[in-house]
Amino acid sequence: MARDAAPPGRLAVVLAPEPWPCLADRGELASALRNLLGNARDARPHDGTVRLTTRNVPQADVDPRLAARLTDHVEVEVADDGPGMSPEVMRHAFEPFFTTKAAARGMGLSAVYGFVQQCGGHVVLASAHGHGTAVRLRFPRTAPVTPAQLAPSAPARRVLIVDDEPEVRRVLARLLTRDRYHVVEAAAADEALALLDATAFDLLITDVVLGAGIDGVALGRAARRQRPDLPIIFVSGYPEDALELAELDARQWFLPKPVALADLRAVVQQALGAPLALT
Repeated sequence: MARDAAPPGRLAVVLAPEPWPCLADRGELASALRNLLGNARDARPHDGTVRLTTRNVPQADVDPRLAARLTDHVEVEVADDGPGMSPEVMRHAFEPFFTTKAAARGMGLSAVYGFVQQCGGHVVLASAHGHGTAVRLRFPRTAPVTPAQLAPSAPARRVLIVDDEPEVRRVLARLLTRDRYHVVEAAAADEALALLDATAFDLLITDVVLGAGIDGVALGRAARRQRPDLPIIFVSGYPEDALELAELDARQWFLPKPVALADLRAVVQQALGAPLALT
């Protein structure tokens, strides 16, 4: 999974014997590990060791400053015995486009950080100059899936996601598909309105600031004219009070980007009238 041009060395893997269940997209996790293992392999000394470790992290061991996410976690750690990071580098390590490598784009750690946040988790960076680096991805523990949940059930609820950023649509669609919703994506408001006219959707999730054409607020109004009782979730990287959103009614919600998995699941279930089953 790491770069072929890196010097020889050793990969040590230690996996938790009974890891707790958690939710994370398999493809996104694989991409994050490729990034971290590549960085660790580049940083280690000749014949050094890269360590991949998984462990269960009980609530009591989570930083109390993260009170909003204070729960049990499942941790995946990638560590090296390289030169480590200075405090200045650590302060900027997860910023987009920041890099200490001349040929790199600086998006690796930023993308990893965003992915873990989308899952409702957090990242712990431990490093000291001359003493190596450890990056710990922590995902909230979830309830195990029971056989009853895997059994055939009622038809999946239909969710329309509208966002002009393909990456955002893809991430949201994957998260909701894992929760067994039938997801349809649209890149613009006119495309979304055509879909709404042709198909009975149970929920509309739209970015407020779209590209060409009308914005998400106008899309929400037009969608409501077609179906007055349609639940709508507005999402945006801008704060709610900076947008031209009228006072939200009882079947409208707002979520700030990046959207955490736990928040998305809770609001979607509330919008669809389903009982909450989050842990």
